[in-house]
Amino acid sequence: MNMTKITIIVITFFIMQSSWATSFRDLQKIPHDSANFENMRIWFPVEKDRSQVKINILDSQNKQVRFMMKQVVTKGYYNIYWDKKNTDGEYVKEGIYKVAIIAGDFKRIEDIHVQYTDGENLVIVSTSPDLKNPYISLKLLADSLRVSLEIVNAKKNHTDSLFVDSLIVGDSVKFDWNPVSVISTGRYYYKLQVNDFEHLIEFRYKK
Repeated sequence: MNMTKITIIVITFFIMQSSWATSFRDLQKIPHDSANFENMRIWFPVEKDRSQVKINILDSQNKQVRFMMKQVVTKGYYNIYWDKKNTDGEYVKEGIYKVAIIAGDFKRIEDIHVQYTDGENLVIVSTSPDLKNPYISLKLLADSLRVSLEIVNAKKNHTDSLFVDSLIVGDSVKFDWNPVSVISTGRYYYKLQVNDFEHLIEFRYKK
């Protein structure tokens, strides 16, 4: 296996990707970069129209780890997903946490078990809000990680490669994407392999 060693240390201020945003729409999206996202699913009913929903993640000492949402929601049945990050956007430690749900008259506290696959919790990603000049920034949470990065389209077909099977040393790296050929406007993903785990980070490109 050929390994390209990339030593890049970029001093930058990271505005983290909205992967821990608390908008109801974002929380309802199935996370593409969680090893066991189904186990991170939080289900709740709203039995009366326009009921206020409050959801928090608590640790074993009943201290708040993540404020998930507080919003008025219409009647229905809902799923949201926790990305295993705390309110500051940092990955929590493995272990048992509690989900406290209040949805109108519905109240429940349930356990949720956090586990990680090697590479899943070793990088925090931010992406460019500029659709015409996309970039991806990686904040590495461990040293000497084996990383590959490519672009795939909405159907998960290969579009471009940024680098393959590289050993990245440093704490912060940034990569600009300049398509090598003309591609259409639309939804794409950064396919990021970190050690044994594959992250899929959605973004939009406008030519």
